[in-house]
Amino acid sequence: QAIVSLTERKSRLSPISKLKTKGADEVEEAVPALLEPLTEQVHTITSDNGKEFARREGIPKTLNADFYFAHPHAQGNRMKSATFACGYV
Repeated sequence: QAIVSLTERKSRLSPISKLKTKGADEVEEAVPALLEPLTEQVHTITSDNGKEFARREGIPKTLNADFYFAHPHAQGNRMKSATFACGYV
């Protein structure tokens, strides 16, 4: 099992979804589903470099957003989401 957690940079809104696996296919389906209510507000998505984002091509197309990977050694890009989500999961 796995958890997908997203954090909106300004409001700290954090949609979370439980997944059966950590596979790229399931993540590719979960991220747009989590962001569907916010489609008009989503402009960019930044993820870590994990294998679960290997099939990321479908995510920005579904949401009409740009997709970026965080720099591997720049923890500040990822820590907000991880720290915030861990407090609730």
